[in-house]
Amino acid sequence: GFGWDLPTQQCWASMRLVSLACLPFDDAHEGLALGLNSKPMMSVHLLWIALAVSNPVDAAVVKVDISREFEGLSYGLTAKLKVDGQDVKAVVDTGARETFFIWRPWYETLVPGGCKTILYKCYDCKPDQCAQGPNYEVSFSDGSKVTLFEHTGKFAFDVGEVSIDFGLTKDYKSPSSKIDPHAGLGLRSSGKSTSGRKTLLDQLVSRKVISTDVFSLYLTTAEHATGKLILGGDDPSLYKAPMSFVKVVKTGFVTLTGFHIGGDSYPREFVLSDGYLDTGADIFGVPAKFLVTIAHSIATRGKKRFQMRREDGWYVITCTDRQYLPDLTFFMDGPDGSEVPLVITPDAYVEPKPKPGSKDCKLLVDEDPDNEWTIGHPALLG
Repeated sequence: GFGWDLPTQQCWASMRLVSLACLPFDDAHEGLALGLNSKPMMSVHLLWIALAVSNPVDAAVVKVDISREFEGLSYGLTAKLKVDGQDVKAVVDTGARETFFIWRPWYETLVPGGCKTILYKCYDCKPDQCAQGPNYEVSFSDGSKVTLFEHTGKFAFDVGEVSIDFGLTKDYKSPSSKIDPHAGLGLRSSGKSTSGRKTLLDQLVSRKVISTDVFSLYLTTAEHATGKLILGGDDPSLYKAPMSFVKVVKTGFVTLTGFHIGGDSYPREFVLSDGYLDTGADIFGVPAKFLVTIAHSIATRGKKRFQMRREDGWYVITCTDRQYLPDLTFFMDGPDGSEVPLVITPDAYVEPKPKPGSKDCKLLVDEDPDNEWTIGHPALLG
């Protein structure tokens, strides 16, 4: 979700090589739109979230390498960054505002030498110790909480070095010992936040590095998916008109009108519910009452019927059976009352490969903890 509250127009274009359209923005209706391109130019999906005021064609953009990485229990969409000469990574998260990294002295007190092995690496103040700013706490949907302190450092972007305020982790709590600390790159709008802390995008705009808080991101559909996060605009070579658009309501939600699994001979399920796009999530979260129906339909409506197994709280299949699975299509409400389909292929809703020593892969569809529909970053794989 995005939670934007700006006195202008906004747009959100997403998923299949998209362009941009706008709806009026006011307190009662968030003018956002999601677009789907029916004529892809290459095998990638593009998510474009834009503040559509004036975005000059020749405006500067900042391009950041991103990739889908496995860490701990799940896959995350991570950005590769260099801060004060140190290589670090962070989860690309449209559901959070904060940008933060793992503080080396804190983490290596818990896990000696751990900064060499953790995916996100660690940040340390050099040559002196960090002067710890005010503490603040951030909570996540998996129940974890991180305590941060404020710091400032130089980010080495492709356009040059930029001084950016961010957080450093000094404490981390989670409901499971299997959930490890992570770093985050927050892309959610500041909205009505009263914290006084500016997001990364806000800071880039205020420093005139980019002209607007438009951002876009795309991934290839390879097993080790890679792509770019583009701050301040997009790459016109990645999409082609025409587009279909989906309106966004409330605080960054789309309206989900139904879903369909399998060929045309199978019935469509009708729903009327809020849907939430969150690149920080690695699954498709569904309300509890739909989970069994969706899992059973996936197992029985493809090219081959098979038994879906439940293990350690997840539905699992033999990885090689993914070739027989059907597409999962979500339908969303368009600005003109029409419906826009979003097709999710098996390569997106099944984890890419088994764990070492196993032949099973998890179904990346699970019960949503808030009993909502959550569309995670695998939707970008399409």
